[in-house]
Amino acid sequence: MRHRTATLALAALVLSAGCAAARRDDLAARLRSNHPRNQMEAIAEVVRTKDTRMIPELMALLDSEDSGLRFAAAGALHRLTGKDFGVYFADTDEERARRVEMWHRWWVEEGQAKYGGQQAAAPAT
Repeated sequence: MRHRTATLALAALVLSAGCAAARRDDLAARLRSNHPRNQMEAIAEVVRTKDTRMIPELMALLDSEDSGLRFAAAGALHRLTGKDFGVYFADTDEERARRVEMWHRWWVEEGQAKYGGQQAAAPAT
């Protein structure tokens, strides 16, 4: 009986880990989608679940052509990390590039070690 209980507990743990990975992959895919509504919903979910593994995905959105997505991603990054390098609706391309670079520099110097996760995509030049 004990062996069966341990086996069932292990199976539940493996299934749970698999589901968590699938949810993370789905969330990352929605953040990368070409549909702003899906991306905004995914940003809200990242904040709600405090999923710091999505920080690199949020950083990629800081360079979006959609100013609303940029603003939402910057807000999410601030809520997750406590950092605020800006990213505002009316930024010029140069200001936006400078702010995105600040986020990437922070990720390399501090964020990745603190929050783990993948290497963030390099900012556009």
